[in-house]
Amino acid sequence: MNVTKRLQGWMRRRRRIKAAKKYEGAPLREFVYLDDVSVYSLISSRLGPIATEFTDTETLSLQSEQYAAGVATVGALKGELRNKQQDTHTTSSQILRKAFVQSTFKELYAYEHEALVIRPDERQSSLPQVSSLRQVAELAKSAAGDEWIVGPERLKRGELIEVEAELEADPVFQVSAIISAFLEIFEDNPEIFPPGSVDGVAEAASLAKIIERLLVGLVPVRGKVVDFVVIEIANKEHLVHREIAKQLPPETETWPVFVVGVAAHNLFWKDVRRVLFSHSTYRVLARISKSSIQKDWTPVKVVDVVKDVAPDFAAQIDFAGSGTLRAMLARTSGAERSELGKQRRMRSALITYATLLAHHHGRSLDDEFFASSGLPSEEQINAHATVESRRGAFRAIEDHLAAQLDIEIDPAYAVQLRSGVSQDEGLHVQGKFEKSTETETPIVKNLQSERFIDTELIAIYW
Repeated sequence: MNVTKRLQGWMRRRRRIKAAKKYEGAPLREFVYLDDVSVYSLISSRLGPIATEFTDTETLSLQSEQYAAGVATVGALKGELRNKQQDTHTTSSQILRKAFVQSTFKELYAYEHEALVIRPDERQSSLPQVSSLRQVAELAKSAAGDEWIVGPERLKRGELIEVEAELEADPVFQVSAIISAFLEIFEDNPEIFPPGSVDGVAEAASLAKIIERLLVGLVPVRGKVVDFVVIEIANKEHLVHREIAKQLPPETETWPVFVVGVAAHNLFWKDVRRVLFSHSTYRVLARISKSSIQKDWTPVKVVDVVKDVAPDFAAQIDFAGSGTLRAMLARTSGAERSELGKQRRMRSALITYATLLAHHHGRSLDDEFFASSGLPSEEQINAHATVESRRGAFRAIEDHLAAQLDIEIDPAYAVQLRSGVSQDEGLHVQGKFEKSTETETPIVKNLQSERFIDTELIAIYW
């Protein structure tokens, strides 16, 4: 029996040594996330049916022996009696071999590698020299430019991409996780927090619970692409390698691009907080779910369903992440909490809203327009106490602009802009002011300063 086990062990070691030699020099990957369903589905479309899983059974046998000793006398004979009792306990466990899906991924990657729309660090040609957008446009049309510039027509739904990205959870997930953890600590140890130190968190707790329900076990993930930025070329936005972008004049407008998608919480191989709360760089293999480069992205997918029936609620959820997170981190002075401070910031929010709304519809406003029209009115400036009154003040601005400028207000953009302007001025969702610091990036600015590649995440590794 022992000889058989030793032979089996020797054969297993031989197989591992041969496999190691076969794959010597192959990329060394450590996965932190892997969607096995996507891997099996994609490779099945190439190779046909495959085994979905197999298991090893590990058996651990524990033997215990108990001895009982005694003395027996039979006539003139005296002897010792020993009784041995042996118990055997066997434990079996079924262990799903993650190595199987990992090796299947390796096979899938080998099949699809040459077809990847984006592949990091594998450029064969030397860096082209450019000095203007015109030269970049010419490079984009040539075969030599395919490695350095990715046009929107190549980013089609269903195509696979592999990018280096600095990963983080979307702010909407961060808020939910932070508030939940903070409330648990507070409930267990309320005495360690000074009075007033948790202002605003209790109000956000109800929103965090709603977000948690809407996420239904999904984690919205966004990763800033390391190698590419977005530049507009011939009225179309292209992905341009950073080494190309560095050669262009400083005034050239560029946008950071994020690969985004939702991941299943239970498919992470490592703790989500270690992966998504440390701003670490990983490689991401993903499948494009929306063609071309997107200007916005909804991390909570259920929000898309309710936008038509409850646009204000949808906008609050859209901005709940960055807005609530900013409010939690803000430090508000006594002057900012005063009635005068609230009025000043409400006035600023209304003016900014009118200016940006008019600009979105191709019009411009100046100080004379606001002076002559009496906007914002004293009643509108004082309508900061509740969400409902604030919404009425913004809608009065919309009605005035629609009549005076003869424009048709885009309701979807108006809701998004209204929420962004309000939170940039420190107005929390529940109607309380929590002024942000000057160094933070305004939400409204982010409406136009980021680009997205909307994907289905397959694997995250390094």
